[in-house]
Amino acid sequence: GLPVGTDATVRQAESRAGLLHLGVRDCEFWDYPDGDLPFGGPIADRYRSLVARYGPSHILLPHPAESHPDHRALTRGWLSALQGHWSGTLWFYETTQPCQPVNRLEDATDSLEHKLAALASHESQLASFDYVRHCRLLAEMRGLTAGNAAAEAFLVFDWDGSPQQFFVSEPLVSIVVRASDASLVKHALESLSQQTYPWIEI
Repeated sequence: GLPVGTDATVRQAESRAGLLHLGVRDCEFWDYPDGDLPFGGPIADRYRSLVARYGPSHILLPHPAESHPDHRALTRGWLSALQGHWSGTLWFYETTQPCQPVNRLEDATDSLEHKLAALASHESQLASFDYVRHCRLLAEMRGLTAGNAAAEAFLVFDWDGSPQQFFVSEPLVSIVVRASDASLVKHALESLSQQTYPWIEI
């Protein structure tokens, strides 16, 4: 995501530099602004296109309990787009906060410094939030449970592509839209499309 007024090339250069610390050289930028990642629409076709191109058996996504709106929109968008179109193993990961539930801990002792170096590449973001410190503390906390110096926690789920309530901590809200004027229905649906609550049906 890009804060309003931020030069996209700065964030892209930082991302490329960070990924090099992890041995990744192939990446794409879709240039959506910060806080405005769409849940559905044309982006769903792009998600499915990526899966068709690479044929992954595993997909990593932000944990459904993540608080960042773009992280949540990304996970919701991928799950919605791939429902009925893909099956495989989902790995939901944490970023800077502990999330529940998790069912797998991976030893990160040898890889933690590489991850922190990758995060340190995002200088424009570190000015407002110390991601490096928070990620180190999270890894060390998870390491206490795993019996390692550092660990990464995941919610791992073998998915057959069927409908699932991944956002289990939030109740489904059903919304009935009634109006005798078609323009009012359009207005109501446009308003609903702007809601940030992640689990609604209309």
